[in-house]
Amino acid sequence: MLKVHNMSIDLSSLFTTVKVAQSVSSYFNISKGLGYKIDKLMGSELEAGFRALEQASVSINEEKTLLREARNSFNKAISLETNLKKGIAYLGLSLTHHLLCDQTNALNTLEKILCLEIEASNVLENLAYKLARTEINKEEVEKNMTTIYIAGLGIGLLCMPLGAVATPFAMTALLTGGVCGEVRNRIRDVEPIENLKNSVKHYLDNNKYCL
Repeated sequence: MLKVHNMSIDLSSLFTTVKVAQSVSSYFNISKGLGYKIDKLMGSELEAGFRALEQASVSINEEKTLLREARNSFNKAISLETNLKKGIAYLGLSLTHHLLCDQTNALNTLEKILCLEIEASNVLENLAYKLARTEINKEEVEKNMTTIYIAGLGIGLLCMPLGAVATPFAMTALLTGGVCGEVRNRIRDVEPIENLKNSVKHYLDNNKYCL
């Protein structure tokens, strides 16, 4: 079983009110609590959804228009993002459906979070993710990835001055180190995704017909 740190995710704060400012504030707090760093200056569709939601939360005359804009951005983000960002995009889309009084799509979108799985782009990532989900201590997986990362970079840099014969070994070591560094960072999505899925399941089990 994955060791998930206990972080309180109160989804009822999103869906038991139609007050946009309150729901949006809760959504931002949940996203930050899951470890996502919101940067509304970035040009991604996910960040565009955040910006539109923030504007809708303070708008008087354009609230519905901005909520529809946020909904469109989150829809696009789901196709473009992976892992934790994809989960946060699904949650944002479900929230905008709710605030636009489309409870059927709000529920359907929320349920899709339960099917969210880590997307691995290579065999090494797949192995790391599998270990991170089954090991008692995920930090041990990250530690091992860090060790390989440092060793790979070190061997690669040492081999580089030895000429053409050593170049393939150097490049392989550097590549392995680089991949492990990337894996080390990305497996950190495992825990918050499981946390989000568990919170959604708990909320749906208790409030499925109240959304």
